[in-house]
Amino acid sequence: MHIVLFEEDEETQKRGAVLIHWWMEPFSSRPPPDHDLYNEAYYHVRWLPMRPYCSIHVCMLNTVSYQIFHRIMIALSVPEIRYHHKVHTGTSCEDVTNNLPPFGIPVDLLPITATGAVKVKELQKWYERRAKKDEFVEDNPGVPFDKIELPGIRDVLFAKGKPYQAHLGNQEYLSLIIRLLPRHEAANRKGKREIVLYVIQKTREKKAQFLIKDRDDGWWADVPEGILLDKVSKAFSNASSATRIRPMSTGSMPRQP
Repeated sequence: MHIVLFEEDEETQKRGAVLIHWWMEPFSSRPPPDHDLYNEAYYHVRWLPMRPYCSIHVCMLNTVSYQIFHRIMIALSVPEIRYHHKVHTGTSCEDVTNNLPPFGIPVDLLPITATGAVKVKELQKWYERRAKKDEFVEDNPGVPFDKIELPGIRDVLFAKGKPYQAHLGNQEYLSLIIRLLPRHEAANRKGKREIVLYVIQKTREKKAQFLIKDRDDGWWADVPEGILLDKVSKAFSNASSATRIRPMSTGSMPRQP
């Protein structure tokens, strides 16, 4: 599955993926290792003509058994990923996940809850999206699939929730809004529109997209131009309202429409 996702996403091919090993169940309850599977994964990683993982975070219970097991895994791993491991230990899932945000990992997007339960609903939605995409590709050979599953790191995401507001592309976009806010407030109607168009242009110069999430199937799609103009204008309005309520501190951001 990882190799398929690498093949489809150019940014992941360039930057590598962040892999999280989740070893939070008692060591005695782990299934016996599948040596054939480990060998196959070893040679697949060596074969890939790209950087597969930029970092590997191992989240595990703070027990002697897991510490020994991890050292053995490191010793047997391929050189390309051996030196990119970071270990997070704790006595509970919450203890471990609290260590991930400083590394830029959005905990809210992990497929597990704070108690360690798998988010089955989200996983099922992902399987459904993959099935629909595979069906489309099979029924329409040569026709590009225009929906996006994995946004780029600099894309601007129009969706509610802290994980999306913390997305790098959203942070850069809102920082640009704040920087241009004084000019926008002083401009006339024509000038405001020109500033809005400038924001869109500067964002796209970074090869970023403006994406909106479909609430039904979870796919991301390009925001239509007319709607995009309204959303960027609304972002300026929200930023202006925020500055009237309280001074904008360095780390604060206005609410995104």
